[in-house]
Amino acid sequence: MTGKCAVCHKPSNSFNYGIESCGACKVFFRRTIIGKPVKPCRNSENCQSSTCRLCRLQKCIQSGMIFKMSKIQSDQDSLTGFLNHLKELNSHRNRQIFSFRFDGDPTVEEIAKLPGPILFETRPKNYEMSNIEWGNFVALTIDYMKKFNFLNLLDLKDRVLLIENSFTDFDMLSNAFRAFESKKACSLYPDGSDIFLKTDFVVCKTLENKIRCELVGRLCELEITIEEFLLLTTVFFCNPAISNLTETGKTVLTSHQKVYTSLLFQYCLLKYQQNGPTRFTNLLSLFSSAKNAHKDIGHHYFLCNLKIGNLPFRKLFNHEYPTRNDVYRLTVFYLEIHLTLCFVVL
Repeated sequence: MTGKCAVCHKPSNSFNYGIESCGACKVFFRRTIIGKPVKPCRNSENCQSSTCRLCRLQKCIQSGMIFKMSKIQSDQDSLTGFLNHLKELNSHRNRQIFSFRFDGDPTVEEIAKLPGPILFETRPKNYEMSNIEWGNFVALTIDYMKKFNFLNLLDLKDRVLLIENSFTDFDMLSNAFRAFESKKACSLYPDGSDIFLKTDFVVCKTLENKIRCELVGRLCELEITIEEFLLLTTVFFCNPAISNLTETGKTVLTSHQKVYTSLLFQYCLLKYQQNGPTRFTNLLSLFSSAKNAHKDIGHHYFLCNLKIGNLPFRKLFNHEYPTRNDVYRLTVFYLEIHLTLCFVVL
């Protein structure tokens, strides 16, 4: 007996990706999930035409399609193709690092609303970037993140939440990996300058060295490859456990994270064979390492405010820091942390 495709309502006699669906929708869903980024919709994500790939993919997901790990676990071509795509995106980002600058001050929501890439300014020849300008270049990391398919499948609220909760960790891992590739023992900006502002005082040498070196040291210990780094950051970014996501957002992120996790596991099995599962677990432990480094940066920011106050501040980090009503309570808290860290070295 022939049924109807849950996506396009055409005749169907097969069950694919969790729902009854026709062959055309099955092939479209698979190719789109593991393929190149989907272009934004030109009609406010409300198209009735099947020619809009974004709206068609959203309809597949809303109808219940979920990409199962087993569908790609033995497909080495999918792994190779996805890795080549990630390497292409990463190479483009690395070229931009040394050719452009960013002087805007947008919020995460303003960036999330952009239908296309962020616009960067061409850097003049022999131009020296300041510490503040290098800090602003975190926008390049967000631009890289926006190129993933699943971000276009989320509504604005979910996109903002995902970027806010991911871009700092993502950027820190990228800086640490750049240091590891350059055989450096600590994170520096691409021109070799320190990641901390030059001041007449040191907040806490122990804390600053921990931020500079600990994550890089962990990458060196694991001898992480470029393939592992790219797959791992994709798994971390596609995080369905973020608070306040909609149910649709959680479904989209869960299905994609399963795909990316499967690809990382497949890579580990191919490269390390019987040691693949252990390698996979060790790589995933970097998630907590990045989170700890992120917390340390927050501690450092507040300790700096104790010393000088009114630090340069960008709207991209509005979600990171407290309202004025919380400042006193947090100041006392971070002062206690500061004293604890500094007495450790005495």
